[in-house]
Amino acid sequence: GALMASVEGGSGPIESRELKGLVADAFHAGSEYARAMDAVLGERARALVIGDMSCASRIASWLRDGERGTCALALDKGFGAAADLDPIGAASRLGTLGALIEHVRVDAGCEGLLRALLGDVLLVESVEAGLGVLARERGWRCVTQAGELVDARGLIVGERGLTQGMVGRRARIDAIGRAHAVTPVT
Repeated sequence: GALMASVEGGSGPIESRELKGLVADAFHAGSEYARAMDAVLGERARALVIGDMSCASRIASWLRDGERGTCALALDKGFGAAADLDPIGAASRLGTLGALIEHVRVDAGCEGLLRALLGDVLLVESVEAGLGVLARERGWRCVTQAGELVDARGLIVGERGLTQGMVGRRARIDAIGRAHAVTPVT
């Protein structure tokens, strides 16, 4: 949008080196967890990753003052919302399939962002299992590998195609690339 065009043109509120990509570019999961990632991240997968609060403030002012629309931003260190939780311990205590963060690789420097966005997510076998987890202990979000999400705000259920979300598309492209990689002849 307008932000990217102005940054690329040198007239934006920040320099291009201050943009670190999209959230979906910083997180990497195999295709078996891509639907779960897409369900949990939702529109946050498209958020721009920035390095500090000063960048966020300058972007917000630039957008607001120029009536240039909105933009989702994510701090590479995270804002800390779920950073203090122990999803691996909770997964064991609550009998789930594990914590989603155990199945995600993250770009260097974005570990705090991973904890902030996914540190409260447990993998479950079914929506019913997720509902059972929330009945026993609130504060967690539960997701199936198929991408059905259960949390305090409600449910997102139904069939989700692998390539519907940004993480799923990237996982599919990576899988195709690996399948067609040329093996050197020795």
